[in-house]
Amino acid sequence: MIPFIFKKKDSNDPIVMRGYELTYSYAMRLGGLYPDFRGFRYYIFGFHLNCIHVAYLWFILAYIISAYYGFVYNDMELVSYNICYGLLTIIFFLVGHSVMYKRNHLDRLFETVGKGFFTYEKPLDADEQAIVDECDMKCKKTAKRNILLTMVLTTWTCVVPPLPKALKGEYSSVVAGGVPINKHLPLPVWSPYPIDTPLTYWSMYALEFTAGVTEAFIIATTCTLFCNLCTIVSRELKLLRLALRRTRSRANYTFKMRGYSFLPGSNYAKYKLFQQCMVHCIEECIKHHIALKKFQEEFQGFMGFPIFAIFSGTALTISSPMFMLLTMTEAEDSFLVLMKILQYSSIIFSFTCFLSSYCLFGQMITNESSLVHFAFYETPWIDGDLDFRRKVIMGMIHSRKPFILTAKGLAAASSETLVDISKTIFSCFNLLAATQ
Repeated sequence: MIPFIFKKKDSNDPIVMRGYELTYSYAMRLGGLYPDFRGFRYYIFGFHLNCIHVAYLWFILAYIISAYYGFVYNDMELVSYNICYGLLTIIFFLVGHSVMYKRNHLDRLFETVGKGFFTYEKPLDADEQAIVDECDMKCKKTAKRNILLTMVLTTWTCVVPPLPKALKGEYSSVVAGGVPINKHLPLPVWSPYPIDTPLTYWSMYALEFTAGVTEAFIIATTCTLFCNLCTIVSRELKLLRLALRRTRSRANYTFKMRGYSFLPGSNYAKYKLFQQCMVHCIEECIKHHIALKKFQEEFQGFMGFPIFAIFSGTALTISSPMFMLLTMTEAEDSFLVLMKILQYSSIIFSFTCFLSSYCLFGQMITNESSLVHFAFYETPWIDGDLDFRRKVIMGMIHSRKPFILTAKGLAAASSETLVDISKTIFSCFNLLAATQ
């Protein structure tokens, strides 16, 4: 049993758990991405993970067979369903396993977030605390937004669309000479037995609904983890820039904490001890930036493949429902037309939001990190001694290259990539439309 390769735990590291809570990654438990292996939970989550493994392998096979039947019977609606849902299943099968089996890597990220990147000698003031509070609020809103998108997505793809036909007693869409796939189910995939009775229909409905909800949670929680880690890195970069701009006031605090004071009317810049405090403060900022660079490298190593998988399959995932909207104009029942419009629109809207989140939050880190280079220049280097100026130059050299999160080095998570993927989406849509 594959998931039981993980060892049973007696307790969780409180620092790691704090990082888990600060990123609002609670829903990762439901998707099986961050199972709890303490005590009896080890067996519960082990069983849950085994079910996810089996379900993913089954649905990948079922989508392949279903796509084959779609081409044989020239059913473009079924082919479009399989391109959209099947590709999503394959993408998040790979993403889910990538996250699941990099648990130790993820624990290191959570540990850094829970412990803190760097602690300055001077406590946080009101402005710095406001940045921390704003970050926490933004992380919470991101988690809530993604869960809401998940609920919208599952409601209008898995729950509601099959019900009108089922409540009328039309349990099967298969007619004489038609494709042997029941398209009245939440996920129109092949099954090894006919689904044309209440028992078989509602049993398969429950199974596919559960699978759809689980996959939707994996989609949402992976995006939430990425976005909230980006937000926390952005918060640290803002605190670093603020600390650089306030080097003089921080040096005053350090000077007084050492038990020294200025003589009335004296020039503080001439005090050798004050200059040492200035150097100490700029060294703190450099250490903070180095800690952030190390975290960004860890973050890139963890999220590189998920970003690559999501960027690679998003174009067909979004363009397929756009094509399905185009092909339903011949439908006779206006109510079913409305249901399909809501279904396809929710898919397009939700996955566009998820894709935009990856690109725009990645762009946010790049923008914030590029400003650190200029923040070093805003320090009082004119009043500093030679040692202080050397430290400033060292900091500017370290911060010369901004942080960039990439899809395995092939494409950056940026607004430019979002535009490029949008162009690819419309190209794929035009290609599918040409088949009509």
